[in-house]
Amino acid sequence: MYRTTDDGREVLVASPSDLVSFLACPHKTALDLEVAAGQRVPPADDDPETDVLRRRGMEHERAYLGALAEEGLDVVDCDAGPAGGADDPTTEQPVDAPTRLARLRQRVDDTRRAIEGGADVVYQATFLDESDPDLWWRGHADFLRRASDAHPATGRPAYEPEDTKLARSVKAGAVLQLATYAELLEQVQGVAPEGLTVVLGGGEGSQTVPLRHAGAYERLARRRFADAVAHPDDATYPDPVAHCGVCRWRSVCAARRRADDHLSLVARLGREQARRLVEAGIATVTELAALAELDPADRPSVPGMGEETYDRLVHQARLQVAARGADGPPPYELLPIAAPDADAPDPAGLDELDPDRGLAALPAPSPGDLFFDIEGDPFVGDGLEYLFGIGWWDTDGAFAFQAFWGHDDAGEKAAFEDLVDLIVERRATHPDLHVYHYAPYETAALRRLMGRHGTREDEVDQLLRDKVLVDLYQVVRQGLRIGVESYSLKKLEPLYMDGRHDAIVDAASSIVEYERWLDTGDQQILDDIEAYNRTDCE
Repeated sequence: MYRTTDDGREVLVASPSDLVSFLACPHKTALDLEVAAGQRVPPADDDPETDVLRRRGMEHERAYLGALAEEGLDVVDCDAGPAGGADDPTTEQPVDAPTRLARLRQRVDDTRRAIEGGADVVYQATFLDESDPDLWWRGHADFLRRASDAHPATGRPAYEPEDTKLARSVKAGAVLQLATYAELLEQVQGVAPEGLTVVLGGGEGSQTVPLRHAGAYERLARRRFADAVAHPDDATYPDPVAHCGVCRWRSVCAARRRADDHLSLVARLGREQARRLVEAGIATVTELAALAELDPADRPSVPGMGEETYDRLVHQARLQVAARGADGPPPYELLPIAAPDADAPDPAGLDELDPDRGLAALPAPSPGDLFFDIEGDPFVGDGLEYLFGIGWWDTDGAFAFQAFWGHDDAGEKAAFEDLVDLIVERRATHPDLHVYHYAPYETAALRRLMGRHGTREDEVDQLLRDKVLVDLYQVVRQGLRIGVESYSLKKLEPLYMDGRHDAIVDAASSIVEYERWLDTGDQQILDDIEAYNRTDCE
């Protein structure tokens, strides 16, 4: 989103990406509008993970372009370089506004000529809708594919838009973008396309969505966007949303929430719960924590929130506030694993333990127990689990560790088989062993890999049936309340180990580093990833 001038008038130029991000987070749109008006400088876009996504996305697009050419299709390339900026054009361009606009219009003309000429495929088709004097819509469709040589309504070729996406399933945002391209395309070719095609990543092929399923919503969304632009809302707030993970404003918004002591900082507190608390007059983490001093009957009423949930959030906030500025591990408390027995002499007494809940779900220790963690890269092929790390306590009390590596499909299969074989062989000696992991990813990966490679099905099925795998995240969530903002493994480490000093400290950076290894072949990178995985297991 940016502003340009035409015949002395200043016009806002928006893209389908701006529309998608507006629906995900109106506050992002408010910030982008301030940048377009020259009221704010955007943060540097230097996130390594975003760079990986951008590069992999371009590789996917170029691969599809090459596949179309190999089919013998006539492809007209309208990608003549920057024309009004990339899909996020608030980045500074090395040309003045009139030149940028002239280049954009040139690509629009190139696209129109390619359509009129009946090319099989138009690559980087460019559109510009100047019908609104205050808000123009531009679009750069990855591809236009000719759907008919002579449409009955016009007698001319008709096209449908296609976009490449790294996702392995169709997302609503991708359909919305394509629907906007379709409306812009209709202005050029005279008829609306029937289908919107997403070329998926990971070898998942393509999927086509009828325009009639999305067109009305797209028009409504554009009207809402235009209204928001015409009447900026100063009340937008940077509530955390899924889009934060790929947004350049995330550090700015996170700092704002922290300065405001916003309720979203409370672990496991959802956006709707925050809204209800604010409506009840509880607007900050500190205010929520203070309610722990009150008898539950004396706390403000929060309509729509259950008593158990309310109490959990109050005590979670209390622990987090207590942890602020304190040295050492964060405070924590054990949670009951059954309802208190009102008739017991000890009011904290428990009637029956729930053997499947919280700390009670932990099996008895076995000398054969294993601790398991996976590293994967979703951008390699169909997604690659390239490292299976597994550790155990040796007979001399030392922590032992083994890494199984696989850098392609065959290597992944062999590493998976070796991992399962190690577990099965160790169970023969220690039939009471369990395999511990944190969060459900590892279990899901084992299921997926046995299906993908058609191997070790019986062995994995037996492990699952015998409940050999134990998810410690579930145990922690049900068994402990801890004064941290997230119950991720890294956030809990201060409870039981010193801070990390490894070269790699989280899963996102491990992906970035593995991508760097693919480019450089530097063995030190793999050594650093293995050290990171070993620390996770230990």
